[in-house]
Amino acid sequence: MKTIALITTAVLIAGCGQDTSSTSPTTKTMPNSSAPGSAQPNAASTPTGAIASQERLADADRRPADNSGRNARDDGTTKTPLDQGQNSDDIRITQTIRAAITDRSGMSMNARNIKIITRDKLVTLRGPVDKAEERQWIVATASAVAGVTRVDDQLEITTPR
Repeated sequence: MKTIALITTAVLIAGCGQDTSSTSPTTKTMPNSSAPGSAQPNAASTPTGAIASQERLADADRRPADNSGRNARDDGTTKTPLDQGQNSDDIRITQTIRAAITDRSGMSMNARNIKIITRDKLVTLRGPVDKAEERQWIVATASAVAGVTRVDDQLEITTPR
């Protein structure tokens, strides 16, 4: 494990040392139907593309993660994923609910990332979802999983950014 960690660290350090402030466009060799083997500029790596990309990253750095404020409430009085039961039934229930949510098309990223905590066959659902329909579907799906005795719905409907 230490070897993997050292290799990962070395790769990250090597990658971070690259100079991205160059103003010359990067080109990528791509086959062209009229002239095989000719080089075409990669539009995403032109200086304009690089600037736009850096601006998006800067904007993302200024915004807090969706759940960061909500996670502050996890002060020991609320259930967190650390409260997940470790018996096979609780693990199976949580896995089944998570798989159903991620397999359903049209679910928001918020809904895909809710907290699902199962302990003694009691399922607690926490976190933001974008629509009331998502909330209703998730609660109904969790309730329908074999072995679930009760669902504690703590989901919150939020407006997407």
